[in-house]
Amino acid sequence: TYTGNTVVQSNKTLVLGKENTVNSDSNNLTLNSGTIKTSPSGAGFSNTFGTLNIESGNGTIALGTGNHSLKFSASNGVTWNGSSLTIIGWTGTEGISGTAGKIFVGNNASGLTSTQLAKFRFTGYPDGAQILSTGEVVPLGVITYTVTFDKNHADATGTMANQTASSATALTTNAFVRAGYVFTGWNTVASGVGGTAYADGASFPFTANTTLYAQWVPVITNLADNGSPIAAGNITQGTNNNIIASFTLTPSVGNSTLTSVSIPALGTYVAEDINGNGFKLWYNTTNTFGSANELKATASTSIGSGETILFSNLSQTLTMGNTGYFWVTSNIIVTATPGNTLSVGTLSTSNFTVEAGTKAGVSSASGTKTIIATAVPTISVTPATLEDFGSVCLNTDSTLKSYTLTGVNLTTDVVITAPAGFKIRKGVEAFSSSTSVTPSAGNVNTTIDVIYSPTVAGASGTLNISHESAGATTKNVSVSGTGIIGTVAVTTQTISTVSTTAAESGGTTVSTTCGTITAKGVVWGTAANPTIALSTKTNDGTGVGDYSSSITGLTENTLYNVRAYATNSHAVTSYGSNLTFTTLSKAPTAPIATTATVNGFTASWTAPADQGAAAITYTVKIYSNNTLTTQVGSAITGITGTSTVITSLSQNTTYYYTVEAVNATGSSAVTGFTTGITTLSGPIICGYENFETSSISTSYGDGSFTGNNNIVWNYYASRNEDTFGIDGKGIMLRRSSDNSRIVSAEITNGIGDFTCKLKKAFTGSGDRQVQLYINGIPQTASIAWDNETTQTYTVNNINISGNIIIEIRNTKSTQVIIDDIKLRAIITSIDTSMHPVVDNII
Repeated sequence: TYTGNTVVQSNKTLVLGKENTVNSDSNNLTLNSGTIKTSPSGAGFSNTFGTLNIESGNGTIALGTGNHSLKFSASNGVTWNGSSLTIIGWTGTEGISGTAGKIFVGNNASGLTSTQLAKFRFTGYPDGAQILSTGEVVPLGVITYTVTFDKNHADATGTMANQTASSATALTTNAFVRAGYVFTGWNTVASGVGGTAYADGASFPFTANTTLYAQWVPVITNLADNGSPIAAGNITQGTNNNIIASFTLTPSVGNSTLTSVSIPALGTYVAEDINGNGFKLWYNTTNTFGSANELKATASTSIGSGETILFSNLSQTLTMGNTGYFWVTSNIIVTATPGNTLSVGTLSTSNFTVEAGTKAGVSSASGTKTIIATAVPTISVTPATLEDFGSVCLNTDSTLKSYTLTGVNLTTDVVITAPAGFKIRKGVEAFSSSTSVTPSAGNVNTTIDVIYSPTVAGASGTLNISHESAGATTKNVSVSGTGIIGTVAVTTQTISTVSTTAAESGGTTVSTTCGTITAKGVVWGTAANPTIALSTKTNDGTGVGDYSSSITGLTENTLYNVRAYATNSHAVTSYGSNLTFTTLSKAPTAPIATTATVNGFTASWTAPADQGAAAITYTVKIYSNNTLTTQVGSAITGITGTSTVITSLSQNTTYYYTVEAVNATGSSAVTGFTTGITTLSGPIICGYENFETSSISTSYGDGSFTGNNNIVWNYYASRNEDTFGIDGKGIMLRRSSDNSRIVSAEITNGIGDFTCKLKKAFTGSGDRQVQLYINGIPQTASIAWDNETTQTYTVNNINISGNIIIEIRNTKSTQVIIDDIKLRAIITSIDTSMHPVVDNII
């Protein structure tokens, strides 16, 4: 048996070995992060302690599996400095006594403070702890409480079930009803004085069983004047809905239902003055008679004074705090007696009934209405015809025109209706197809504004704005105008960036005189002046700004027509100028080189296929390397076929070339011949002269110069070419009588053939002719001619070997130009399949 206080330190365990081993009078248990077990293992032993204290750290109590208890004295006076107390092995249902090991602190629910209770941790039960009325500490369970609803008055009806909850919950919505009263909420006291009030559906804490009492306030319906009482005045024969009285009813607490109204009628009228059920009661939620609802109609039954006009069997709901507006009207028959009078006396609470609640208030008597004879309603308009509105774009408004409307003795509004395409207004209201003017004391005098807003193109013709009022002759104002759809303008941008299948264009200076631009772009085709009916077009947005268009999907080497277009919101489309362009050609294919000569070869290729039929030529460029970067000579252009003979090349040299198709727009991609072809080793060129190194005087005389291949040439009675050159520089022989000639120095290797170019100098008439001499031996002379055409002078098969001297003499008395002298060596037994004859040496 343990006596005295027991402290279980950290990492220590007090194990109870049998029942009642602790002297409860003196043994207070303190756990300093220590543990107490009710048995070494198994069921556990019951024991009684003094107070329980968690001095520091986390204490632990481990219960056995059998029915046993640990009992502590009330410990609510002990300060627990420790963090928590963990209970292991407790079994049962939260909120009620355990089914095996139990822990008691004191013998009622106050044995622990709420702070101490919050430090309990039951393993497997995460919701905290509670102390039962027996002092047993168990895992926290659910506690429910009940609210009972009391209708609080015997004349209230309805039923409500009790409501049960364990935490704050919205109250059940009230289902009780009490005639003539408004439910205002609940109170914990029936009288509503000194208790706690709760609104309908409010949150209730449910911390104790409670009875809530319904609270009721009586409905009060207040009668009052609707502004000033109805003033005295006249009522015209044959008029309806003449207001003879008005009043208001306002429920101050809750809603009210009006069931009847009795009106005290006064005056000298008789029943025959009233047209059938001519007394009517009207109601509206706003003080606007024009939109009021008719509640009841009744007939007159006697002479006016003393008659009660009864409107019964009503069921008009009046909403709490909202004023209901009521009017009483009379319909006066057309045969009513002029001079008879009609009015309504003072109204009080006795003049109306409601379903429940109380009534209060009074409404003043109305002024006397006197029946008068019918006046003839008349309408006038000035002017009767408005000036034509002119041309106006569809769906836009014209400038405003106005006329004056007047009327007298009118009993109803003047209804004004405009024809299609026209709109009207009075005052500052919005324009519309119709409006109405309400008479003041039977009269109108107002200005009507008119605009033309056509929706259909073309002239409207003469149309009428009608003016109608009951009993009055209809009057018209004639109007007219013309609806237009406008014109559109656009300029086609210059075609640019043309490729084989695409190009760029667009439009500028886009405008429309009506509406807006809803579409713009370009349209193209192979025929002139294409239209947007074609699918080959772009849509480049809206508005009047300049725009760019991409033309795509084209066929190579094809002539196209392009126009910019713009369309306005009225479907008017206009076009810019028709421009044309030709797409670039495809590149030629399959280039080859054949028939090599000593100074050239034949280039051939295949024309582009599957493209348009625009005219094309070809351009060939010769290169000395297969990367096609080092060009030889100038490009050969304007080739119309698919082959050309290349000349003026060096012997025994490998050449390459490119070919491209050219049309009106430009050149295709190039196709390169990169295999290479080598020129042959051919006959020896023994001399040529193009005079480009000469510096011959501008005056006739004798002289010499060193020309091509360092050959020296002597000339006599000669000068430079002046303005008559053939291929740049040349020499002009004067005339035969001056022995004008040109003579070479000695040239080796003989001569086989000779050629040069000749041209007439100056404009004087007379034949021109020259003759060639080799070593003084005359050769065949040139032809004699007298025109501006350049002549080619050729002498073949001269075949003089060894050293030679070339001499060219003028045989006529007129000047002649010589240029491009070419010599070819003798060809004897050369194999022409390997060394063909060369026509153009340079």
